[in-house]
Amino acid sequence: MTTEPTPPPPFYLYPHPFSLIPFESTWYVSQESLATVHVCHPCHIVRRCHPAGVPIPFYPPLPLLLFLSSSLSLFFSSSPLLVLLFSQYSFSLLFLFLLSRWLGKPRCLVICLFLVLVAIVIMHKHKRVIIKIKNQYIYNDTEYYNAAEYEDEEYEDSNDVKPEVEIPVEWWQKELCRPDVLNLKPSTTYLRLPMLGSDIVPSQNDYNIFLGETACNPRPLYRAWCSVESYAHENPLAKVWFHTTSPVIDNGDGLITNLEEAYENLKVVGTDLTKIFNGTPCEKIFMAGKWAHNTPWPANNVSNLLRNVLLWLWGGLNSDTDCICVRNLTHIRNMVSYDEEGKVANNAIMHFDAGHQFAFELMAYLKKNFKIATWKVNGPGAATEVAKKLCKNKDLNEVYLHQCDSVELRPLREMQLLRWPLWKKFFHDDKGEHFSKNHPDAYIVHLYNKLSKKTPIKIGSKGIYDAIAKEHCPITYDAAKRRSYFF
Repeated sequence: MTTEPTPPPPFYLYPHPFSLIPFESTWYVSQESLATVHVCHPCHIVRRCHPAGVPIPFYPPLPLLLFLSSSLSLFFSSSPLLVLLFSQYSFSLLFLFLLSRWLGKPRCLVICLFLVLVAIVIMHKHKRVIIKIKNQYIYNDTEYYNAAEYEDEEYEDSNDVKPEVEIPVEWWQKELCRPDVLNLKPSTTYLRLPMLGSDIVPSQNDYNIFLGETACNPRPLYRAWCSVESYAHENPLAKVWFHTTSPVIDNGDGLITNLEEAYENLKVVGTDLTKIFNGTPCEKIFMAGKWAHNTPWPANNVSNLLRNVLLWLWGGLNSDTDCICVRNLTHIRNMVSYDEEGKVANNAIMHFDAGHQFAFELMAYLKKNFKIATWKVNGPGAATEVAKKLCKNKDLNEVYLHQCDSVELRPLREMQLLRWPLWKKFFHDDKGEHFSKNHPDAYIVHLYNKLSKKTPIKIGSKGIYDAIAKEHCPITYDAAKRRSYFF
């Protein structure tokens, strides 16, 4: 007589936590027959049983599918936003996936790491976005915003919109602008601006404030707009001019319209460099075009030439766009910011009346000493040397203490706040809550963009930059907040 085998004890197999089968469901071994063991799903609607020994169908983990799809979309998708949508979910789930017991297989770990490495190399090679902060991008080799940033917004241009008359391209724009910028046409998104120097001319009787964008960027960063707004906000009786070398400027989010409606004293304009330099001591340097060749700083070269010409022609205050105005300064005239410790006069922030001798001497100095590849000579170096010449004293600290008829040297605590080696203090969290009380003498805060441009500023961090931006450029701050968590 044959004895039947003793049935094995019941045992359970649980599905992989990231398979397509619901997590709460349980696989179990059926004991319907001692001869045949089945592996079944308990759900009555989807009842799948397989004879023992037959492999259970393998469901690829969901995060792995998403990760692979996002990698492939880098090549086949024209929308970086779609790529990032896939990437955000895939990397989040992939992180959980790596923590699961499936990682116990070394082969799986090697495959995942290899895929991550391949994706990073491909994105870097094709200059794709490496880091995305909501709708703002940090590129691996440029400061420009991504043109696709606005693709998913309601204000995207329609194909039915008929563009305006094509804008003629100047020779100097070909030196400063990228080809894709020169191909932009005026439309509902890209505005054609009146040209400073030809279409519109400042009055010498006004307190003019000039801020320039000479890198031909049609999409200035929020930090630049914050700088522009702060001057208009704090100096309602001044005329604030934001001039750009780009043929058009992006108003896709309506920020320019909102700013000009809120501040009647603000003008956003293009720059007719040929007209402005005509007849000035810097005309020959500019027209020769050497400032654009064999140098890493063509835009800086133009900026250092242009600011002196603007102040000489129409008078006013020049400021870099990495500065925020925190107090009315229309009573300050004929001055230059001065670093007492470094004994350097900084042309980033200076005011002179129209036709002032200091502005003319700056142009004359650059006419003789202009260096296409040495930034300091054309900027702070020129202002420092001219101050020594006009004040007839090589020790500018003595000039600062006893003053000079030709120019006033305004201290760092007023016009820049901190020296450049301390720039990181502007971005420390919770340091700006009592800014006005702690810095009662400050008119301008200089953020040293050359050093700080890659440092993200978290909105709401209550650092110095966050605090003063919220108070002194409220429209730009709110616009940045709607689109991102960072400046």
